[in-house]
Amino acid sequence: MQRLKEEDGAIAVVTAVVLVVLVGMLALVLDVGNLYWERRQLQNGADAAALAAARDLASGSGGTAYATARQYANDNNPRGAFVGPSDFVTTSSSVQVTARTGSLAAAGQLPSIFAGVLGVNGYATSATARVTWGNIGSGTTIPLAICGHAWNTMTSNGTVLPSGPPDQILRIGVPPGHVTPGIDCSNPGAGDPPPGGFGFLSADGNCQATMDVGNWMPGANGNTPDIGGSSPCGVNQLYAMLHNIVTTNQTVLVPIFGEYKNQGSTGSYQIVGFGAFRLLGYSVNGGPSPSNPAHGRVVSWSGSCPGSATCLRGYFTNFVSLDGVVAGPSVPSYGATVISLTN
Repeated sequence: MQRLKEEDGAIAVVTAVVLVVLVGMLALVLDVGNLYWERRQLQNGADAAALAAARDLASGSGGTAYATARQYANDNNPRGAFVGPSDFVTTSSSVQVTARTGSLAAAGQLPSIFAGVLGVNGYATSATARVTWGNIGSGTTIPLAICGHAWNTMTSNGTVLPSGPPDQILRIGVPPGHVTPGIDCSNPGAGDPPPGGFGFLSADGNCQATMDVGNWMPGANGNTPDIGGSSPCGVNQLYAMLHNIVTTNQTVLVPIFGEYKNQGSTGSYQIVGFGAFRLLGYSVNGGPSPSNPAHGRVVSWSGSCPGSATCLRGYFTNFVSLDGVVAGPSVPSYGATVISLTN
């Protein structure tokens, strides 16, 4: 009888030990899973916060960047998140954000589920994201380039961005000299200045042109360019694309050229950077084509675009892109910036 009592006691001890182990394992599984989920949410919040803050910083709205980061980190975690002053670190071309367990107002701990039984009441965890930005060094754009002098004139050498409204007009085919008044893109020894401060580029089948800063890009024929050559991109397709840009209120990336050689289909333009142009209208030889209403005048020009001219109407602005373009080292700034998540 004594032995049975001793065995019962031993079983009770073993059972207690096993239960403790099981509770510990359950705590480990549930709490580690909970912690892993929390870190993923914090990482999502940190990524969103860093990208949003980078947009502010890259576009010149640095005064709101910290508040933006705090709000995005908190809003992107169902449990909330905290970003303190020391969790927000910036340089001239980067921002690093650390999102911590907590709320918008204060840091805290993630409550444990079962580990509290073992004396662990909660966990403090965090996640960090870093974003860099720089001037765009390569990309795919609409097939026209604007000269650097036009950008300087329209933006007062980059000190006024956006440069409108009021918007300004660049035009091709206006005598004398085929230039836009006030814009001199002349390059001694290279032939006549590019007409109007801009020129069309040879395009691919999607009516786009892909280039890097420093490239010499082949030009296309003047007023009504057959920009595609043997490609499927023709005049009507090009101007239908411009029509869509205007009517959907898009700001588009445009290459800026410095030097040029000749004009039209025998010409080429050296790309020195990328700008952002808010296209408000265009006109081709004074009006729409009967075969394609999009191939022509979109806005009222009030006599500023004569019937013989091809004109672009709009202004330069800031542009921040997340994808589709690549930052380049030592690229001049023309108001177009790309931001990249680096971790």
